[in-house]
Amino acid sequence: MVVAALQSCFVDRKTGEFHCDGPADCDTGRICVTGYCVIGTPDAAPPDAFVCPAACTSCVAATRTCAIDGTGAAVACPSGWNCAITCNSASSCGAIDCTQSASCDVKCTTGSACQNVTCGTKNCTVACSGGANACGNINCTSGNCSATCTGAGACGMIGCTSGACKARCSGPSACGSITCVSGACDVGCSGGAAACGNIACGTGTCLTSCMGTNACGTVACANSCKCDVTCNPLTNECGTMTCPISNPGGLCTTDGTAGAACRSTFHQTCIDAGC
Repeated sequence: MVVAALQSCFVDRKTGEFHCDGPADCDTGRICVTGYCVIGTPDAAPPDAFVCPAACTSCVAATRTCAIDGTGAAVACPSGWNCAITCNSASSCGAIDCTQSASCDVKCTTGSACQNVTCGTKNCTVACSGGANACGNINCTSGNCSATCTGAGACGMIGCTSGACKARCSGPSACGSITCVSGACDVGCSGGAAACGNIACGTGTCLTSCMGTNACGTVACANSCKCDVTCNPLTNECGTMTCPISNPGGLCTTDGTAGAACRSTFHQTCIDAGC
């Protein structure tokens, strides 16, 4: 019995109180080493101890997830990481660079919270709300880009190159002009005058829904493999439309349908163009 009691004194009991995923989880005077907060300084950490990238407010190494809370400077997601970027006060974030990320989820929740957002080859989700200029321009290259702009003047221009582009704009002038090049373009505009600016679709599918007086500017899909625009011309929901005059050739990039005629409730423009 005495031996058992003595052995119990030397049992290493790791408590959940000191568990950590990164430096931010530890109190002052402790560092995160192999998942636990231990007494020491960053310089004292062993060479193989994991340290979050400097840009991260906190991180989880196992999933390469990096949380970044804006502090007024430009933000760059570390290469190969999945970033969740939050900008919740005016000027809390400068320009946001996600070109090297594995993915980016950006939330700008008040007026003038963020400057331009640039995404690269990976998927990028951007939500802008709470006031004018919550986000600046949003640009994506070959990754899919999803932007939700809520409130007057929430977003600037939205541009996608070869990735699919999805934009949801609600409120007066919520979005600026929207341009798609070769990826699918899916745009919804509602809730106020000029919710969306002019919409230029590329060679992919073009799906546009305009709800509310003067909700959309011009919709151009002359080169799209398939164009479907929904609006009510009696309430001026859409501006001038440019539809495909002839099949541009090739198969539709999303559903395999050969280049189809323009289908729209605002059909007269399409009929006049020979679609």
